[in-house]
Amino acid sequence: MISRAGAILLTLLPATGWAQHDLSVYGGIQGAFSSDMDGRDVNGEPLSFDVDWEGRSLDMPPYYGLRYTWWRGQKWGLTLDFTHVKLYADDASLDRSGFETLEFTDGLNVATIGATRRFDPVSGVIPHAGFGVGFVYPHVETRSPQSQDRTYEYQFGGLAAAARFGVTYPFSDHWHLFGEYEANYVRLDVDMNGGGSLRSDIVTNALNLGLTWRFGP
Repeated sequence: MISRAGAILLTLLPATGWAQHDLSVYGGIQGAFSSDMDGRDVNGEPLSFDVDWEGRSLDMPPYYGLRYTWWRGQKWGLTLDFTHVKLYADDASLDRSGFETLEFTDGLNVATIGATRRFDPVSGVIPHAGFGVGFVYPHVETRSPQSQDRTYEYQFGGLAAAARFGVTYPFSDHWHLFGEYEANYVRLDVDMNGGGSLRSDIVTNALNLGLTWRFGP
C-alpha cells in the first residue's frame, strides 16, 4: 500500500507542460468514531477507557480545512491538505474516565501530502478521489483524575493518513464548488503536564462543502 502510494506520487513529479493549480477552503460537519484510550496518569497509574467523541463543528473555533492541488496532468494532482478537526469527549466518557477535561478544541490539526485523481465528468460534475499521509499537531486540553495541572498546549501528536471522495461542480472557468466525504486516521500519542501520557487510534469523518479557485490553463 505504501509503495503503491509512493509510486503514484513519483509519477506526478516529472510531468511537464502543466501549471494548473487549485486553492480550496471548506467546512462542514465532522466527528469521530469511538476510540480506546490508554496511557499513564501523572502518578504512573495505567489508564484505559473508551471515549465517545463529539465534533461540535459549528462551535467556535469552527471546523474547517485548507487545500492546495498542483495538477500534473488531466487526471492526477499533488495535494497538500490541512484539516482543523475538533474533538470533545462526551459527558459519559468523562464520567467513566474520571477526567475533568479531555478535548482538542483548537484542533487535532491534520496535515497531509498526497495525490488527487479526477475522473471524466458525469452530468456536469467531476468525481474526484484522493489520499494523503502526514502528521497531526493537536492542541491538547486535559486534566486527569490525579493531576492538579491542566494540560493546555500544542504538541506533535503522531502520524496521520487521509482519504476523500466527492464531486466538483465548475460554475465558471476559475470557481468551483465541491462536496465530499473525508476520513482521517490519527495515531495519537501525547503527553500530559506532570508526566502522564495518552494514546489512541482515532478515525475522524466529515461531510465537506467547499469552494475552489483554479488558476492556470
